[in-house]
Order: sequence, then C-alpha cells, then structure tokens
Amino acid sequence: MERTMKKIGHLSHFTFSSLTGGSSSVDALTPKMQKDTLDSFRSGKVNLLFTTDVAEEGIDVTDCSCVIRFDLPKTTRSYMQSRGRARQKDSQYILMIERENVKQNNLISAILRSEKSMIETALNRDSEDLLPGFFPVEEKNEYLVGTTGAKVTAGSSISVIVQYCDKLLGDKYDTTKPLFEFTNHGDGFVCTLMLPSSDMLPPLVGPKARNKKKAKQLVCLDACKQLHQLGVLTDSLCLSVEEPP
Repeated sequence: MERTMKKIGHLSHFTFSSLTGGSSSVDALTPKMQKDTLDSFRSGKVNLLFTTDVAEEGIDVTDCSCVIRFDLPKTTRSYMQSRGRARQKDSQYILMIERENVKQNNLISAILRSEKSMIETALNRDSEDLLPGFFPVEEKNEYLVGTTGAKVTAGSSISVIVQYCDKLLGDKYDTTKPLFEFTNHGDGFVCTLMLPSSDMLPPLVGPKARNKKKAKQLVCLDACKQLHQLGVLTDSLCLSVEEPP
C-alpha cells in the first residue's frame, strides 16, 4: 500500500497506518501498539488511518477532518458514533455506497430518519418524562482524560473492562471474567461489579439506572475511571503494558 501511494503523485503526501482491536483478527494489535498508532495519528506523523470498528467510539482526535466508511453502519448508533470521530470544524463524513444498490440506499435513508426522530424526541422531551433521580446520574455517561482527549463512554466501558480481565492470568480453578450482580430497587436497578483480582479493585457498586443494561454500563464506566487513576489504563485509556507501581 505504501509503495503504491508513493507512486501516485497526488497521494504521496499521505503517511498511513492501521488500527485493529485486541482480539478481533489475526492482525490484532497489542494495547501498546494501539496506543502508539493513535499517538502517531494525533501528532500528525500519520495522517491516514485504516481502522476497524474499534475506533468507532471512545477515541477522540480533535484534528480528524474526514471519516470514510467502506462498510455501512447497521444501526443509527453506529452511524452517529463513527460520524463523531470527525472532530475538526467543517469535517466530512463519507459513506461508500454501491451505485444503484437499493438495499444500501434504503438502509441509509432509514438511519437518517431514525436520527432525525431521536433528535426531535430529545428536544421535545419534558422533564416530567424522566424518572426521578435518574437524569443527573445518566447524563454523566463518559469519562474524559483532559491531557490526551481520550474518552470512554458508558457504551464502550464494558469492552474495556472485559479486555482488562482478559489480560489477567487465571488457572483452571479461576476465571478472568468480570462478574455482575443486579439488585432491583423497584424503580430501577443497581449493578455490582466484581473483578477477578480483588487486590486491584474491591467489589464496585454502581449508581441506580433505568434498566440492567444501563446499570451495567455505568458501573463499568466507574471502574474504568478508577483503573485509570490507578495507572492500569494509560492516559489514552489503553491497557498499560507494565503493571502499575
């Protein structure tokens, strides 16, 4: 790819790299390699980044001016998250659609209608429609590292915790999977997270949420914040290669 681009005059100014998840393919990158790749992209050393959906959320590069999707988003959430990676003012978001492909055109049209409906619903929502006690908590649905701009959202926090647990060594009598317990409070749920290594974090009780899914996300988001403060997650919110002191 690099040799080909250098041969094409109007593409020769691009320096490219690739970013994949930690366990999604044979080309998977280690956490350190992911961090190095993102740092190169943020600094401008790399100005063209090919990536899987690992970059769809939780990665904030303020100077990113263009996002091109070769595989179409299947949901409105995926569409909005990937579009949000283009942070620079007047940035572009481009979807590659096959000419005269009715199915693809219908999919994008449906996603755009859904997005419009979601925005209108949010703008017209009355405060009385919200369950008491939930709104202030669920508004805080992300954790941002000010020095790097890295961000983990409630939606992406579960995968971060799972990756952290996968890194821990277990034996045949032990499990490295996170454990979740839910308590029904009548007007909502509270989730307790238990990590395989209690030495790092004791059982963590999250805030009350509307449903189990949201409660699970919020407790994982809280865990990500604490793991970052302990040095287990770097300032880019990747797993630290070395154990924290």
